[in-house]
Amino acid sequence: MRNEIVVMFVNSITLMKYLNILFVAFVFICASCSKAKVNSDKSFPFFDSLTTALKFNKTEQQLFINALTDALVKLKNDENADIDVSGLEAMLEKIRPENIKREKNIEAITEFDNDIHFKAKALDYVNTFNRAYEIEIPTIIAILKEKSGNRFTRVQQILMPILSTMKQKEILLTTAEEDFRNRYESKGYWRTGNDYEYMSLKNYKYETTEIFDGTQIKLISYSGGKDLNDGKVYYSQFIGIHTVTGDTVRILALSALQQFDPEKSGTSSGIYKADISVRPQMIANDNEFIIFNKNNSLEKQNYKTTFGLLNFN
Repeated sequence: MRNEIVVMFVNSITLMKYLNILFVAFVFICASCSKAKVNSDKSFPFFDSLTTALKFNKTEQQLFINALTDALVKLKNDENADIDVSGLEAMLEKIRPENIKREKNIEAITEFDNDIHFKAKALDYVNTFNRAYEIEIPTIIAILKEKSGNRFTRVQQILMPILSTMKQKEILLTTAEEDFRNRYESKGYWRTGNDYEYMSLKNYKYETTEIFDGTQIKLISYSGGKDLNDGKVYYSQFIGIHTVTGDTVRILALSALQQFDPEKSGTSSGIYKADISVRPQMIANDNEFIIFNKNNSLEKQNYKTTFGLLNFN
């Protein structure tokens, strides 16, 4: 009898432990699901901000890399080939500070998924170029200035490992982007109304600036958002670099007129055009609102602001 009681007691303790484990597991799963739901609502603004920041200076950077590889091919065919070194120096002088800006724009974005590390891999990719621009690339240009001395072999020994590293970082970045898309895009979390908030233009305080038609603007950030067709006027936001003054500016674009798809756009620059000829005489009313991307901290910054549209054709 005593043995039966002991067995029943042991079994009851085992059952209690099992139930406790199940309860803890259930609570953990519920908490994880809840967290995933809350975070996933903000996945698109993060993705949109990061991919837009990555496009900044990308075209100019690729043109520079192409020019370097073209120079190497020339030397392979003719060791005494005349290389446009001054052109390479001018290109480097232009893209180096721009790529530092790109790095800072990415740093301003908060990492969203600490498993995928999309932002971290984006920074690693961009930093690979920045490090090369400071050390290896100037060394290559110095070699190219020489008129002899086995330039092809010396340049190849420096350039090829750099290009290989850049390619490796690019593959890791592309994989992270694909992983992020697979985790969030397919689940219907993107482009929800919760991505945006709307601020009255009448109550928004900003410093104005003037931009002339035809000015090129290098895009840093785009708020996204659409006209809600509810009788109100909405303005999307572009944050970009004024290519003449070098200033970072904010352009408020009429959402009903602005055409831009960051996923399909193959360029990181737009051409400015004023939207309404009488804009300087207009006074904001209670019916006008600015669209803010909740996950884009750049839009909270104080930039000189104007109204207009950007053409990306």
